[in-house]
Amino acid sequence: MTEIIGSRWWKFDFHTHTPFSTDTPWHSLAGADELSPSAWLRKYMEAKIDCIAVTDHNGAGWVDKLAAEYRKLEENPPEWFRSLTLFPGVEISVNQGFHILGIFSPLTTTDSIHELLAVCGYMGLKGDPQVRTEKSCQDVVKIIRDRGGICIPAHVDIDNGLFAASETGQVSGDSQTIRQIWECNCFDAVEIRDPNWQPPGLWNDLRSELAVVVGSDCHNFRGERLPGQHFTWVKMGEPSFEGLQLALHDGNGTSIVRGETDADPNAHATPIIESVAINNLKLMGRSSGAMTTPLSPWLTALIGGRGSGKSTIIDSLRILFDRVGDLPKDMQSEFAEFQRIAPEKDKRGLLLEDTSISAIVLKNAARFRLTWTTTSGETKIERETAPDVWELDDGDVRQRFRVRVLSQKEVYEISRDPHALTNLIDQSEGLRLNDWREKRSQLHAKFKRLRNDQRELDSKIQPKQRLLGELGDVNIQLKVFEEGDNRQVLLDYQRRGRQERILDDQIEDVGRLEESIRGLVEEVAPNDFDEEQFDRDVQSDASAVKLIEEAVAKQQAAAASLRAIADDLQAFAIQWRSELSSTAWATTKKRVDERYEAVVSELTEAGVQDPNQYRKLVQQRALIEGELKQIGESEKRLAEIQVESRDCLREIAGHRREISQRRIEFLRDTLADNQFVRASVVPFGATADACETEFRRRVGCDQGFERDILGNENYTGAIGHLFTALPTEQEERSRVLDERLFELKSGVEEMAVGGDSKEYCTQSFAKRMAKLSPEQLDNVLLWFPDDVLKVEYCHDRSRNRWMPIEQGSPGQRSAAILAFLLSNETCPILLDQPEDDLDNHLIYDLIVQQIREKKSQRQIITATHNPNIVVNGDAELVLAMDATTGQCRVHPQRSGSLQEPRVRAEVCDVMEGGRQAFQKRYKRIMLPAPSNGGRHV
Repeated sequence: MTEIIGSRWWKFDFHTHTPFSTDTPWHSLAGADELSPSAWLRKYMEAKIDCIAVTDHNGAGWVDKLAAEYRKLEENPPEWFRSLTLFPGVEISVNQGFHILGIFSPLTTTDSIHELLAVCGYMGLKGDPQVRTEKSCQDVVKIIRDRGGICIPAHVDIDNGLFAASETGQVSGDSQTIRQIWECNCFDAVEIRDPNWQPPGLWNDLRSELAVVVGSDCHNFRGERLPGQHFTWVKMGEPSFEGLQLALHDGNGTSIVRGETDADPNAHATPIIESVAINNLKLMGRSSGAMTTPLSPWLTALIGGRGSGKSTIIDSLRILFDRVGDLPKDMQSEFAEFQRIAPEKDKRGLLLEDTSISAIVLKNAARFRLTWTTTSGETKIERETAPDVWELDDGDVRQRFRVRVLSQKEVYEISRDPHALTNLIDQSEGLRLNDWREKRSQLHAKFKRLRNDQRELDSKIQPKQRLLGELGDVNIQLKVFEEGDNRQVLLDYQRRGRQERILDDQIEDVGRLEESIRGLVEEVAPNDFDEEQFDRDVQSDASAVKLIEEAVAKQQAAAASLRAIADDLQAFAIQWRSELSSTAWATTKKRVDERYEAVVSELTEAGVQDPNQYRKLVQQRALIEGELKQIGESEKRLAEIQVESRDCLREIAGHRREISQRRIEFLRDTLADNQFVRASVVPFGATADACETEFRRRVGCDQGFERDILGNENYTGAIGHLFTALPTEQEERSRVLDERLFELKSGVEEMAVGGDSKEYCTQSFAKRMAKLSPEQLDNVLLWFPDDVLKVEYCHDRSRNRWMPIEQGSPGQRSAAILAFLLSNETCPILLDQPEDDLDNHLIYDLIVQQIREKKSQRQIITATHNPNIVVNGDAELVLAMDATTGQCRVHPQRSGSLQEPRVRAEVCDVMEGGRQAFQKRYKRIMLPAPSNGGRHV
């Protein structure tokens, strides 16, 4: 399992008992039956509990025993040993009858807790739950707090609990007393036993926001309250008393989750970037070796002053994961400054000749090492096949390891472009766009092929009218020859000539078949095999040679059979020609030819200038008729292709509608429960302006023709007509748009062919369309307006008021888009100072809330100088950066989880200007207004 650096969730049992408590069955056991500290610890270790509050009744006799036993086990661990943190504590019975848990630092001893009990006025037997303190509950909880302990009312929902109620739901204790106890403000949390407990009205009146925890209250290793069955997940860096205090302060949901389900809050998204290493960058990873740092699978915050290298890590990962191309064009030129190699101090650029950037990535339970170097200029992928054993792996890093990298400027640019956000949505894995694009490419290729075939057939059909005219002229000339007695002779001559061509074609087909078979004989003939690779004296080799020889023999037999068929066809053709010359048909043909020659002779004697012209005319007519026959076949095929082309266009249109539907469903599923941002798809967009640029590109009109394209008072315009008075109902709107798109494309095609204008445009535009190349016209037919994403954000959550982002300020638009981008994917997202230009209200209401909700679904790595994101976003890992002697680095002594004092101090120093400055600002903000209406001095 991957080691988690920074905060994580720990199983914490807040309420346990040992044999020291007199009401446990263990207390009376002795000798061989006695429960040992080792056996007691083993039960919790096997239950995979991480932290235990040892809270015996009115005493702590086993606290030192358990601590000593744990140290022994740790030095020589048995197989079942598992790390465990013991928090000494006590369950105190106060004089009003309530039970209060006091939990202390792991260094607290038995004597310290017994001294506490004495101060509370407990005079009974240690471990006895029946004896109560002399001091009141209010006094006891204050004493626990004053001694640095965590104070928790025990099992508030049952007997001896503050809010124990009767069957009617009435609180059993005195309400006034409970109120007074509560007003001490000394409680850190409350413990319940029943996960389905419904708080009484008194609880609601007190408006408690305390963390609610669960403990096993285990008195016996039999029954229902067993170790591991009732616990609380507590979020800390490493188990510590300060970490526990901070987690309880953060409260329910943030750092405290009751373990009532099988869900593991330590589960995280995949893939995640486990660590990054930067070596020999100009300002990082040079003086003391590679700059290497781990990353949390949830939220990692890079903090530090300007120039400390926060953005450098984000930019390095952008290069490593091949995401530079995602930047807007103008920002790519800016980023080139970062990528430039600058070996000299006075030159720009942050890369060196030997710069390398690498990261360890966990994906689907496999670990990969990605490495980019200046030398190669690309990212190498390696997979871990054994611990620290890496083998080269195939694939493209951009496709295999998706990450999203965004700066605030990028987010702002996206918010300005209605199509940019749609493009980002299309990159989401959940949209499964690769298969859709592949099919679109196939359909477009098919359509263009059909259109090319159609144009080719059109060119073949073009000579038809000319040939029909020529055929008419030839027939008129032939009529002269075919009149009178000569007619029948000439007609017989023509018919026999056509029959002769048919017979020749038939026997030529036989000859071609013979040639094909003889060619096949050469193909099937066996290849020689390398006999030297086999030793016939070796039985295993001999058996293989036998099989090879059998295959060769089979091939030779097949070749022989084919050769025999070819010889048979050749003999048949010779015999066929011989038989044809002796048939009655040949005799008749000879007689017809003789009569024809006689007619020709007579025509010559009659003064016909070219008596052989008839033969030429007959041949010419036969050629023309043959060409017209081919044209007829082309016309038939053209009709078929036109049908196929129309069907293909319809399929393309249906495929285009499919991506709109995918986007609709994807956004519906992704943002179903999002309280901050919502989005909907407008198929094909909502205005002509949105698709003007692409339409102009398709028709080759970058400028001019505004009234023809968008329309004016006299013309609706080619694309202006698309969006005029559309129905509001989605299905009907789509149907009408489909019809109008078909009409528009048909109209452009008609103008391209004929040059006649349409009712929505001028003759000048029609003439321009007549100049479209075939390829341009195909691209117009394949054009569909882009979908547009309509994004809204909740600008007033208390009133559930939503606003379209285009109506918001630049900061509001950016915040809404960033909140949306956090929601729509599961791949890691790297944010470079997303809070720039955003006020703290937007950061908290949109960005921080989304980060808290989404970090369990995707890894978030952010470089920031805003404490809201770090603290209220509850960063699991804070990496403090600084620059020393010209080198940026992560400072390990000031990095870690927010539960660590040194990390909290660093956050305060770097982001708030120090504790004193923060406290001063806080006092100013919280200073009450003067009651007399005057001004503060």
